[in-house]
Amino acid sequence: MHWHTSLATVPAGPSRTPFILAHEFFDALPIHAFEATSQGWRELLVSPAPPDTKPAVIGGTAPEFALTRATQPTPHALLLPELSERYKALRKTAGSIIEVSPESLTVVEDIAKRIGENKGAALIVDYGPLDTIPVNSLRGIRAHRIVSPFERPGEVDVSADVDFYALAERALVASEAVEVHGPVEQGAFLLTMGMKERMEQLGKKMGEEGRRKMEIGFNRLVERTPGAMGKIYKVLAIVPERDGQRPVGFGGGIEA
Repeated sequence: MHWHTSLATVPAGPSRTPFILAHEFFDALPIHAFEATSQGWRELLVSPAPPDTKPAVIGGTAPEFALTRATQPTPHALLLPELSERYKALRKTAGSIIEVSPESLTVVEDIAKRIGENKGAALIVDYGPLDTIPVNSLRGIRAHRIVSPFERPGEVDVSADVDFYALAERALVASEAVEVHGPVEQGAFLLTMGMKERMEQLGKKMGEEGRRKMEIGFNRLVERTPGAMGKIYKVLAIVPERDGQRPVGFGGGIEA
């Protein structure tokens, strides 16, 4: 096993077929946030929080920093919102906010090129909207609780919703030799992959308590009510071009 701090350092080539699983990876990559104004896009920057800033949760501490709108266009504000027609469409709607992760686009571009050249596949599992642009999704997570992303720097996990549509768009632009399927909700994906049938088979070899615990875990993963993991988590696949034939889990069947 070899650890790499960047996908760019992972060897590629004809003898290396990539099979990539990115589970809760893209949500941890940096984002830039922008707000549309009558003067154009303005970046939301991290600044010292106003003195009257309140804690994000009851009993918490007031964050030391906050997002504030830049008064002048930054270099990122001039470039990143021009990457997609989806962003441009919101430019004239004052108050519209978008979140863009250029690092995510760079990574998925690398993934698509590797698969386009050497076959393989990639499965991306993360949380985010199906097709809309993430907005105001920057959050901190500490001790399994949502907190301000600016609270206790270095001690809080910071994440943001994944723009799956942007990932799909960039992958298709990066390589004409790949297809993108999804995103689909995690609950639907797991059920069509046969998770319920697998659980029932395993349950035959367990006692009542073991089956009960397994069912709790199963329901937690596939539940599709608002806010449940089966709904907020999405699954996206990048595969070699095969004339639109859908993979299993994305509407396709098992080949004979």
